[in-house]
Amino acid sequence: MTVHHRPQDDPGEVAELARLCGQLPLALRIAAERAASRPHMPLADLIQDLRDESGLWNALATGDEEEADTVRSVFAWSYRVLPQDAARLFRLLGLHPGRDFDVGAAAALANLPVRRARRSLDTLVGAHLHSNRPVEGIEHHTRALELRRELVDEPGVVMSLNALGLAHLRGHRLDEARDHLERSNAAARDLGDRLWEGIAQGNLVRCLLDLGLREDAVLLAEQALEIHRETGNRMSEFACLTSLSAALREMDQADRSLALTRRALEIAQDLDHTVREGFALLELGRIHALLRQPEEALTNFHEAASLHRSIGDHVRESESFEGVGEVYESLNRLEEAAQFYRQAASGYRRNQSRWNLAVSLDRLAGVVSRNGDPDAAQGHWFEALEALEGFTDPRAERLREKVAARIDDTASA
Repeated sequence: MTVHHRPQDDPGEVAELARLCGQLPLALRIAAERAASRPHMPLADLIQDLRDESGLWNALATGDEEEADTVRSVFAWSYRVLPQDAARLFRLLGLHPGRDFDVGAAAALANLPVRRARRSLDTLVGAHLHSNRPVEGIEHHTRALELRRELVDEPGVVMSLNALGLAHLRGHRLDEARDHLERSNAAARDLGDRLWEGIAQGNLVRCLLDLGLREDAVLLAEQALEIHRETGNRMSEFACLTSLSAALREMDQADRSLALTRRALEIAQDLDHTVREGFALLELGRIHALLRQPEEALTNFHEAASLHRSIGDHVRESESFEGVGEVYESLNRLEEAAQFYRQAASGYRRNQSRWNLAVSLDRLAGVVSRNGDPDAAQGHWFEALEALEGFTDPRAERLREKVAARIDDTASA
């Protein structure tokens, strides 16, 4: 790859570069492209840069780990020379809640103009730190955590642990999410970093809520809100308000929940943050549905679906459709409810959101059964059981028992 761009290079130095890359195709491509893009920089200097990176891994590399360590050293080498916008976007990538990540989503996530976001994405693709295929946040943030540990970037480790916790939380892997978020929170506290202590603690609130620990979630949320107001972190204050609202909603305290979510929506609108505004509208829809205010709920869900579609968050778009289905079900408009539950389930299926899929299929099956089609209902419940495989948290166990019981009831009817 370098022969046409750097014909003056010594063959021995080219061989040394290949050796440092472990003869691995991906590592060789990254190194060769970096060399070709700097035709006037001596290859010996590039080799020394990579040797410095590789040396950090040599003490850890044994047996089957050697190939992975070689690639990591080359990734670290690429990361160090990224422009500021691209490096920041790399750190933020795994926070995107969907699998499809286009330039519009990148611009919204990094608060960049679309043109700058496109340049940064192109830079990351060129550096082999991002690909144009959908990637899991787990994969991305595991790589980022390794880089930050290598660079002895302790605040960055806090951020990556938090991001991994969020990625596990989105996949409903709640034990793993709790572990990473608690480690992030503890590491931030050890550093005396109140900002990130509050961020990790606020995210832990959502995890505890999903585990069904509502009282613990409420207590922790109130503590996290104090930190957010102390540090002036309005974005995290928003997240904590919506989590606290959800906990109170599940405890049938809808009026308090509504007041908190309205405050959260004001923050999102003040910050002109589309992602947060869409999330607040989704929560408002759920509260209005609980308060038996269907018109308000449908308006909120419609606005939430439109905003989430605009930023490529198709899971939360599907959550909006599911909310509409619940409203129509409460109005006994079963055909319309089934239509929206099917639309939600389709979106969850496409985005591999198995927990959400299981919940929506249970709701769809219930509506279809009430509408006189027990065979179709059974098919949806069996698919829900399949989607629940591997989930062991209390909510998943309760849903599994409920679905199994409904299958038995339908079969014996």
